[in-house]
Amino acid sequence: MGDCFLSYRISYLKEMKVYDNNGDFSECGPSLKASWSLVTNTNGSFIKVTGEQLPKLFNIPENYKYFQIDSLSEEILNLRFEHAQFSGKKSIIIDHFVPENALVENRDFHY
Repeated sequence: MGDCFLSYRISYLKEMKVYDNNGDFSECGPSLKASWSLVTNTNGSFIKVTGEQLPKLFNIPENYKYFQIDSLSEEILNLRFEHAQFSGKKSIIIDHFVPENALVENRDFHY
């Protein structure tokens, strides 16, 4: 996964847009540009990301993907989702997001 994985950053804007920094690195491919919304149902709370790039990026037929919110506070957002892009076999991934300006021990281990 190398440098693209380790330098990856994604931003959720209050204007309901989401983007990543892949385009900042020539070898990492195009940046994700999509919109997001909150969805709550009997299965929990989710962030739904919608955009034309999602079928290719996540190896899915739809132009949207749901990310279940495991925890949410001012300091952290944990999202859980299924992903089959790399192996072709579905895996559960949990992403941990923190604000860029938050002090996190060993945050820059990959630079």
